[in-house]
Amino acid sequence: MTAPRRRGRRDNGLEASTFRALRDVDPRVGEHLLDVLRDAGIAAYLDPTSDVDAVTRSIALPSPPSDRLYVDRRLTADANALLHDYDLDADDAAGPNSAQPPAPVASRVASNSSSTAAGSTTSNVDDAQWRELVAAYEADHGRLGDTLTDDFDATAQQRATEHEAAARAAVEAEEAAAEEHYEPPPPPPLPVLSKSAAYALILLAGGALLLIAPGLIGLTGDVGFIFGVLGIAGGVGMLVWRMREGPQFDDPDDGAIV
Repeated sequence: MTAPRRRGRRDNGLEASTFRALRDVDPRVGEHLLDVLRDAGIAAYLDPTSDVDAVTRSIALPSPPSDRLYVDRRLTADANALLHDYDLDADDAAGPNSAQPPAPVASRVASNSSSTAAGSTTSNVDDAQWRELVAAYEADHGRLGDTLTDDFDATAQQRATEHEAAARAAVEAEEAAAEEHYEPPPPPPLPVLSKSAAYALILLAGGALLLIAPGLIGLTGDVGFIFGVLGIAGGVGMLVWRMREGPQFDDPDDGAIV
């Protein structure tokens, strides 16, 4: 009975100080590749491929789903050669003229180990071709990074910077709009004059007019002066009379008045 395929990170039981992303593989063959690498003594693990947004922390899964294969960084070349041989075996097994199934895992691992130890011509040719491909790629695109995750980290950092700049611009725009549309409160209404205050102002204005130009109403200067002084005195008296008296306290040192 086939065991259910596990999800999340899976390893082959071997440990390594540092790992390097090698390739994305189909989840249906990922655990089989872990067994192949374990038999070869290469530490490896699988991690589901996902894109994590740096700001919202939302996870986007690729379609179709895939697992990223990480191997021991010191044995990256051996792992790549081993998986290359595995791919060739799989292609031969899928061919229409193939009459035999692919060799067992143990035989492939043993064959690879013996060819590596003996320095066979096929391995040397593959290594030389691989170095030529890497040199050609670096000549066109620059030197490769230490890990394949450098590009993902740079992309995530760039997205985070763009989101932060957009959020800051939106906040500044809202603040500017709020300042431009500020409406001050309406001014308080003007006080209404009482009748006594209106009469006092009329007496003051009439008295001042009689003092300045008594001839406007046909009075002499002396008579206009007398009536002008009486009008001003009456207006001032009415204003003083209508003033309210403040509170009286028996003890002037009875604390502060609020």
